[in-house]
Amino acid sequence: MVWRRQARPEQTLPGGDWRVIYFQGGRGAGKSKSSSQGLAELIQGTPEPADWGIVGPTYGAAWTTCVEGVSGILAALYSTAGQIKDGTSKTIEYAHRSYGEIGLRSGHKIYVDSADDGALRVQGKNLSGAWCSEIGLWVKWATAWDESVAYAVRHGVSKIIADGTPKISRPAARLIRRLIRDEPGVIVRRLRTVDNLANLSQTFYDSVVARATGTRLEKQELEGILLDDVENALWTRDLLESVQWPNPVEPGSLYEAYVGVDPSDGAEDGDEQAYTVAGLGPDHRMYVTESWGGRVGPVPFLKRVVLAADRWRAVIILEKNHGGAYLTATLNQVMADLDVHVPVRVVHAGKSKRTRAEPVAALYDRGVVRHANGPHVELEDQMAVFTGGDGERSPDRLDSCVWACTPLLTAAYDFSPWPRIPGGRPWAGAEDLERLSGKRRGHLALVRSRRDPLGPRRADSWDDDSFAPQDDVGQFDRPNVKAWR
Repeated sequence: MVWRRQARPEQTLPGGDWRVIYFQGGRGAGKSKSSSQGLAELIQGTPEPADWGIVGPTYGAAWTTCVEGVSGILAALYSTAGQIKDGTSKTIEYAHRSYGEIGLRSGHKIYVDSADDGALRVQGKNLSGAWCSEIGLWVKWATAWDESVAYAVRHGVSKIIADGTPKISRPAARLIRRLIRDEPGVIVRRLRTVDNLANLSQTFYDSVVARATGTRLEKQELEGILLDDVENALWTRDLLESVQWPNPVEPGSLYEAYVGVDPSDGAEDGDEQAYTVAGLGPDHRMYVTESWGGRVGPVPFLKRVVLAADRWRAVIILEKNHGGAYLTATLNQVMADLDVHVPVRVVHAGKSKRTRAEPVAALYDRGVVRHANGPHVELEDQMAVFTGGDGERSPDRLDSCVWACTPLLTAAYDFSPWPRIPGGRPWAGAEDLERLSGKRRGHLALVRSRRDPLGPRRADSWDDDSFAPQDDVGQFDRPNVKAWR
């Protein structure tokens, strides 16, 4: 066919037996063209009438881009919207946008749906194949991909064509990672913008391609490479890989432990309910030992929290901003129902998420935090992309981790010998480290000499509110904290 003669080798469908192909590409790399032509090729290669699907991030995008766009399925089937309306199209009999259905003169049907409602329209269909467009933008990707598309595409050739620009900050970052790295049997074709310049305007090249050359955006937006690190994020991938602890840490082995809780409404399209367990080990290091998140109701979530706190002999750190007294009362009812009673500390998120996270990130950089019983993939994904910028999605697991680590910020840690962690930030120069190391070792020796059966303890009284300016008592007698609040 004509497309096979025009396309680059990486744009065409492979032969043999396969289930999913993912066109991973940059802007203007020809992803949509590859997908639409691939779906058209499957349709034309199936002699008996069959059902097919097109799913976009929204219904508007699915119809405007995937159906009527210059690289849409109508063009791939040698037709236009005008020809269909006039009844002069040789390949397509009708295309009804109102209820998302395209009928071909050969008897094939194409159902058009959106992932923003979980692609419910294709559920229950017997599809021979589907085109899933811009999967990184799918908000309800778990429902749309794992439930709707996966079960619907089960007839005939049974193939799924997906495309998108891979970005770890996208809603469906976990799905992208699965397709690229984890899911067996997925064929990944990487498309680069520079290879498609013959089909792009000079203006696009001058304003977008040339300007991005040599920058981070070139790899992500133009070469279609999944970049895990985000500029200005508090954690880097190198740093998170360096803190992985190979040995298991068992409940009861931590001197002091906390379960940080980040509640939410538990809605399907809302943030996850999340908790993280962190504690102080006998080697004067902090260990993150458990992290969980999910879109569940408050009662089943709090049951998980209480059982985790009981298992690790930990104190629950409960953020009261979401739920207030109602959440505390629910927690008390859950503990009574389980007949498990653990200490609870209620905190108020009076500062921004980044402000709360910065001191914790500093401890990671200084090499005293370890991730055990992991890796904690979802938590570390949120760490690697969190900047605290406006409009950024709330990092539920990260927030719970910060709450769990905050009470341990001033513990007596073993900084000696000074760790050099790849990706860590140089908080002090070599002279400063040499000058401070003697004082640090002396302080640790004093703490250890007390032989406290509870392990390393803090000598000072500290809480979250000490980050705020204190009362200026004296000559001017100004109550700064009260006025500031």
